[in-house]
Amino acid sequence: MTEKSVLELMDEQAAELNAEIDAGRIPEGMSKKSLRYWKRYMKRRTARVMDIKIIIEAAENNYSAYSPDYPGCVATGDTIKEAKVNMLSALAMHIKAGI
Repeated sequence: MTEKSVLELMDEQAAELNAEIDAGRIPEGMSKKSLRYWKRYMKRRTARVMDIKIIIEAAENNYSAYSPDYPGCVATGDTIKEAKVNMLSALAMHIKAGI
C-alpha cells in the first residue's frame, strides 16, 4: 500500500462529499448553511486551476511534448495520449519542485 499525502486524502473526501451532493443528498452531519459554504469553497477551489499550454509534436517513432511556459520540462510517449499523460506528470513534478 502506498502512502497518501494529506492533499490526496482531502481530494478523496471532497470527491465523496461532492458525489453525495450531486446525488441530491446532504451529507450526514452537514447543515444547509455548511452546504452553501462548501459549494462556495469548491467553486473558488476549482477556479484556481492553472491554464498551461502543452505542445505535442509527432517525431519519427513517437510523440514529444513540451510547455512554452516551463522551459526544460519535456516528455515523450508512444501515443499522443501517453505523451500528454507523461507531460502532465512532468509538469506536476516541475511545479512541485518550484523550478
